[in-house]
Amino acid sequence: MIRRAVSDNEGRCRRDCIMRQATFGMALAGLLLASSLGCDSSAFKMPGVEKGPPPVSAMFREQAMALVQQGATLQAATDQGINPDDFGKNLIAVKAAYDLAKGTWPAGDPSEPAKQDFDKAMEAWNLALSAMNARSGTKIIEGELLWTKVAEMTGGGNGVAVRVEEYEGDKNYGKKYVYLKSLSGVFLGVASGHFQTGKDRVLKRLSESK
Repeated sequence: MIRRAVSDNEGRCRRDCIMRQATFGMALAGLLLASSLGCDSSAFKMPGVEKGPPPVSAMFREQAMALVQQGATLQAATDQGINPDDFGKNLIAVKAAYDLAKGTWPAGDPSEPAKQDFDKAMEAWNLALSAMNARSGTKIIEGELLWTKVAEMTGGGNGVAVRVEEYEGDKNYGKKYVYLKSLSGVFLGVASGHFQTGKDRVLKRLSESK
């Protein structure tokens, strides 16, 4: 009877050992398969274990906050009304802050899409400055490169006062056109929207990294 009990215990131990080895083997095989297929092995992590985004450097945090503050200052100034000279000076400050931020931006960081938002904001602000400084009567003619850019930025011309050249002696007779100077407000609105989106992305990232 004692021998039989010992034999039963040994049998159960062998079965338990085989089951543990099989379970380990299946898990290892799953990880190897995921690796060979290019899958994210983090999908196999233990339930309840969550890995947050990596922390950002103190330098990037400082430069990103400087960019946010400079851009917000420019936004506030344009909302209240600003002359071209002061706008240009403020825009230079924003560009400088953005250049410094880009130099410290971590590669592959979750906040990287914000750079596309800031790039679009800078482009629209530059066009706004050109519009502010444009001479009265300067036209953007249908078919020109800037005409296409304006259409893209405004969703096909939303908020743009489009006219048609009616003077038969003009080489652009029958073509659509807009006055460049009239677009400063449109460009400012586009820039503000893109900058706000980028700012929200960056602030969200910085708050997650605390």
